[in-house]
Amino acid sequence: MNSFYSLDITVLQSLVGSQQSPTVFVCFGILAAKALIYLIPIHLIILWFYGSVEERRAVITIVEAIIIGLILAFIIGKFYDRPRPFAANIVTALIHHRANPSFPSDHAIIFFAYVTCLYLFRYGNVANVALVLACLTCWGRVFVGVHYPSDVFAGAIIGFVVARLVFRYMPRFPNFLVMIPPIRGYKKDE
Repeated sequence: MNSFYSLDITVLQSLVGSQQSPTVFVCFGILAAKALIYLIPIHLIILWFYGSVEERRAVITIVEAIIIGLILAFIIGKFYDRPRPFAANIVTALIHHRANPSFPSDHAIIFFAYVTCLYLFRYGNVANVALVLACLTCWGRVFVGVHYPSDVFAGAIIGFVVARLVFRYMPRFPNFLVMIPPIRGYKKDE
């Protein structure tokens, strides 16, 4: 376990940014760490209000997977209270963040649950773009010093596994919930 921790610290120190990093790079890292996650609710709202019944089913599945993943992360954080890299004085954070448990990364859980559900619902091109954004977000969280690489890796695995389980085993949704006509008119699934 000690060698794994040493490897985690070594990878963290090679990826983390500092005040001496180029300004453009720091701004991009902060954007990736903080802002890209907001594209998910925007996309889900568009799918819900402008999509078909199947797209609404995808939205509900994504939301269920994210909620279950975040509950699991909360429970893990209660049992494994790992301080964030900046709280452990290993690095200096480039953004302000609470010193709550670092492991696992909520951002990684959210993004990888989202990406996995998109793939499972066969939104290939959108899922490919979302995967790139997920990787940028995970890199950004390490770059700004609020997560260890293992935090985002564990979050990605949790998001993936939870999304697969939700997609496979959660009961289907009541029809009245997904049958509300979209804004641009009702689109019947074939």
